[in-house]
Amino acid sequence: MVSALAEAEKRARHAKADVLDEQAAAVREETARRQTRLTELAEEIRVRQQEAHDHGGWIANAGPLKRQQFEAEASACGARRDAANAPLHARAPGGA
Repeated sequence: MVSALAEAEKRARHAKADVLDEQAAAVREETARRQTRLTELAEEIRVRQQEAHDHGGWIANAGPLKRQQFEAEASACGARRDAANAPLHARAPGGA
C-alpha cells in the first residue's frame, strides 16, 4: 500500500512538472513574440523621431525665410493699398 501511495504521489509530481514545463514554454514563446514586437516598435519610434527632428530642422531653416517672404508680401500689399487710396491729384504725374 505504501508503494502504491508513493507511486501515485510520484505520478502526480511528474504530471505537475509536465504542466509547469508546458506553461514555461508558453511563457517563453509569448516573451519572444513580445520582444520581436518591441524591436519593431523601437525601430518605428526611431524613424518617427528622425522625421520629427528633420521636420524641426526644416522649420528652423525655413521659418525665418517664410517670415521674410510674408513681411515682403505684406509690405507690397500695403504699398499697393496706399497707392490705391492716394488722392487723384497725387497719382498724376507732376503731382497736380
